[in-house]
Amino acid sequence: MKECFHFTKSKYLRTILEQGLQPTFGTNCSIIGDQVGAKVSYSVGSQGATKMFTGVHGIYSRMAEGRVNEEGFDEHSLKAIHELQQAKDFEDWEGQGVYLVFDGECIAEEHRVETKPYDAYTDMPISPEQLRVCVIRNKETGEVISSKYDIVNFWLAREQEETGIFYRMDYEERIEEFKSDKYEMEYVELARFCELHPELLGEERDIQTTLPQVIDESKSKFGFKKIAEIFGKIKNKIKSAFIKGETAEHSNPEGNFSDVELAGGDTFMEKLKHESKTIEESATEIIESEEEVKSKSVEPQTPEEI
Repeated sequence: MKECFHFTKSKYLRTILEQGLQPTFGTNCSIIGDQVGAKVSYSVGSQGATKMFTGVHGIYSRMAEGRVNEEGFDEHSLKAIHELQQAKDFEDWEGQGVYLVFDGECIAEEHRVETKPYDAYTDMPISPEQLRVCVIRNKETGEVISSKYDIVNFWLAREQEETGIFYRMDYEERIEEFKSDKYEMEYVELARFCELHPELLGEERDIQTTLPQVIDESKSKFGFKKIAEIFGKIKNKIKSAFIKGETAEHSNPEGNFSDVELAGGDTFMEKLKHESKTIEESATEIIESEEEVKSKSVEPQTPEEI
């Protein structure tokens, strides 16, 4: 696999999930004077990605300090430069986002891969099915980090070459933190990532996805299917209880749903905690049951047999 990386803002993830990466002429292109036109930009390899991102940081730093000759820029570019200069810092300007990764071997039309692998591009769209999201997992705590800044910090922590000196100065503590062996990088399918992190898309979490993560679906598709069924049943039970109980406006004018009394006298949070425990206990039973089956070398059932 030829790993190719593309950083984007979180607010674009829903569109990317629906349409993939489409050739566009971005703001960064107008600022740096890139006249190629609409394209999908990407970097080959993590070193190429860090070189590109720290390069963008360098451009921001120079322009934020006023070290730019505005002659020759069109009206659109000048507006982009002035917006950059009004931002509080690099992250305020660049925005929150993630790094996407895809296999460059699947791209038919590539440009600048040999001459500028950090700033390569294609004229062709890249489908959502080809895209994964880069995440960093803390092996000790299970914490998952997806910020594009920390993805770059993770890469820089493992690079031998001292690239991006000024960027390193701004993110010194985070880079030092990621030198620990307790962190590892993983790739998550774009659709799955959006399902698990709707808050990054500006969407509300569903009750089903806020309940405790009680099983790693990669360990058992059968177990995950069963737990998904339990999630659905519990969600419907909570909704039903909520509808039968008093409304939030009547029982709690401040709109604090956690204190709303449901049918039967329980509060919403008490009901949620109780049902979450039920899910966890059921999940544990499924996991233990499947592990027992595997230990006896019994062939697992197929979905049709179930």
